[in-house]
Amino acid sequence: MIGKIISNYKIISSIGVGGMGSVYLAQHNKLDRNVAVKVLNPELSSNEEIRKRFINEANTLSKLNHHNIVTLYDFADEENNLFLIMEYVEGTPLDTVIEKVTGPIPEVRCNAIFDQILSGFAYAHKKGIVHRDIKPSNIILQSDDTPKILDFGIAKIVEGDLKLTKTGTRMGSVIYMSPEQVMGREVDLRSDIYSLGVTLFEMLSGKLPYDSGTESEFEIQTKIVREPLPSIRAVNPNVSEKLDQIICRATAKEPGYRFSNCEEFKNALASGTARAATGTVIQTINQPVSNKTVYNAPPSDGYYPDASIPQKKKINPLVFIIPAAVVVLVIAAIFLFKNGDEKTTVEIKSSTTNSGQTKTSGNYKFNIEGKYTGNINGSSWDLYISGYDGKNFRGYNTIYWPGKVVSANFTGNYDQSTGVISMFEESGKGAGRFDGQFSTDGKTMSGDWHRYSDNGSYSWYLTKSEGSYSQDRSTSTPGKYPEATDRLLASDDVRNLSKWELKIMRNEIFARHGYIFKTDDMRDYFNRQSWYSGTYDNVESMLSSTEKSNIELIKRYE
Repeated sequence: MIGKIISNYKIISSIGVGGMGSVYLAQHNKLDRNVAVKVLNPELSSNEEIRKRFINEANTLSKLNHHNIVTLYDFADEENNLFLIMEYVEGTPLDTVIEKVTGPIPEVRCNAIFDQILSGFAYAHKKGIVHRDIKPSNIILQSDDTPKILDFGIAKIVEGDLKLTKTGTRMGSVIYMSPEQVMGREVDLRSDIYSLGVTLFEMLSGKLPYDSGTESEFEIQTKIVREPLPSIRAVNPNVSEKLDQIICRATAKEPGYRFSNCEEFKNALASGTARAATGTVIQTINQPVSNKTVYNAPPSDGYYPDASIPQKKKINPLVFIIPAAVVVLVIAAIFLFKNGDEKTTVEIKSSTTNSGQTKTSGNYKFNIEGKYTGNINGSSWDLYISGYDGKNFRGYNTIYWPGKVVSANFTGNYDQSTGVISMFEESGKGAGRFDGQFSTDGKTMSGDWHRYSDNGSYSWYLTKSEGSYSQDRSTSTPGKYPEATDRLLASDDVRNLSKWELKIMRNEIFARHGYIFKTDDMRDYFNRQSWYSGTYDNVESMLSSTEKSNIELIKRYE
């Protein structure tokens, strides 16, 4: 390639080789201007679909003009090769700066550099362009600390054809990938914000959040999807708590809990706080959690993104002390949540005694198993109950605190004569007792969380998800592995199972929805199960999001 002429540019020398192709230093024949020429791998350039996307994306990217983004001057399609002709930037890749020059970048300097990086991404996002492959090696740091972002749109060009990239590499280097990228879902600018949060972690700590030397790619992917990033202060205690909180929010598992755009990220960096909003915002309960992002000042400890937010004295509108032994008081609290021109009214009803829970006798004999969604102290909450035997049960819950997602198992008991439910989480920072009261129709419950660590009391409200379980079900989830339907699985649930056990666990999910199996081994196995009844050729639309996520996890271990 050295000496070859590409669109009036003569190749001078090689700069480097990556997963998508090679980069060369070139010079214009007449303008005496140096450029960088990226040559896509032959496996990519020979793909007709990629060639079409290449032209479309190159036209879009050529319109980006920002001092923190490497400019695309031209592109070429010659002799069945695809070329990108870009601005040549003298500097050092940010990953090299961290690894060989600075180690952890001091906070003041890091903030100044990162603010410019966010400016570049804010500009591109406003143009509707998502990077998809953010990592320090795609950022060049010049001698005056001006960062230049490389490879905008490159991941989009080869999207869907990752198998064509060089062996041993993949677009969106796995450690920097967002959970939605790992799971193969649609991405938007908030995926970039997650990757920027991981990049900021590395800049401040000098280390990656996951150990790529000892952990497999699959183990890292599993952690990205299911576990919060480690606290950066555990790696570098010199980093301020505020920056720790900012990183927590940027790398939230759910996109709706991250910064909504890079301007918001920049403002948090400038003000030193990741707080999204002040005051109390009530999550409407008749819409999906993902449609209404809720932030509220949470209880004060390192469990949350801003532990220094002063707490108002908690007054639970659902709990009143009544001097009589058995008195039913119905309290209706109506909250209005306004979103644009839309108004949603939420009515919450509860009955309490001096113990905080209703003790009236009545008929509360319904199956409590299933998925519930709602809020706790203003933050979204998903809860799964299974294994109910008429009194005791087990469960799994996930709370989406601003900037951090926390999951844990619990046990509990339910009194069918009074509708009182108690749940116990015995370990972790969220350890405590959840006392609540079911409504008479079994569709909602509300109560208080009494946390052991600070004796705090925080109100919660849950609504049973429609279609998750029938109200008159008298048996628990059938099958050998009910947890695959009842709750999100963790690696510990599956890592020690044999391939056959994993196969049964996965197919039981389909069997519960009445799937007609096509293979002899599964058809024979499930026809022997008394609870199984094959009815449908396709049950994909019946699967819950929990089941779909668990299927993906199981398949990775199979």
